[in-house]
Amino acid sequence: MKKLSFLFCSLLAGLFTAQAQEYLEVSFGTSYSNMAFFSLDDGETTTMANTSWDLAFVTAPGGAGIHLNEAAKSVMAGPIPELRLWLAPTDDFTATIDPADLTDSLYNTEISWEDGAFNSVKDPGNPDDYGWGLYDSGSGVIEGNRVFALQLRDGAWKKLQILALIDGVYTLKYADLDGANEVTGDIDKADYADTPLVLFSFTTGQAFAAP
Repeated sequence: MKKLSFLFCSLLAGLFTAQAQEYLEVSFGTSYSNMAFFSLDDGETTTMANTSWDLAFVTAPGGAGIHLNEAAKSVMAGPIPELRLWLAPTDDFTATIDPADLTDSLYNTEISWEDGAFNSVKDPGNPDDYGWGLYDSGSGVIEGNRVFALQLRDGAWKKLQILALIDGVYTLKYADLDGANEVTGDIDKADYADTPLVLFSFTTGQAFAAP
């Protein structure tokens, strides 16, 4: 009798679960040119172009992860240019970088959302190493100690250094590989407290909240 009652309850639970399911269609655009975000809170769907951002900065307290936008369209006509990242062969931002000297591309980790491609070069045996910079326990600051090279989707090249993360503010500097067109900017986590990631575009030079 107990076995029969258990079986009946299981079937009943399965029936209610099936009735509670909802199906939602989301468009990713032609050749998967868009990415889509779905909110479980309000059921709203937000779409944005894959190419609308390049970097994503973690906003969680204590977080210092920086991700690369690896999204690319899928087409039959051939490959679409992707955003690519390398560790530069120098830690001197003023040095000119030759693309021929770049070796292995860097990618986001598939293990944790806390770390991205810019963190992938860290020393796993050093808890103060965040990949792009080192944590100074005395000042509480993560100071940038590595330079990176990027090839943008339009073929242009940039070099980039995350100068520091101080009191929740990322400071970054980027320029052409020869140092021309240098730009320095800040991204304050406090301005994006309601989102886990701040997205940044080299095309616009602007940061904005992830959906």
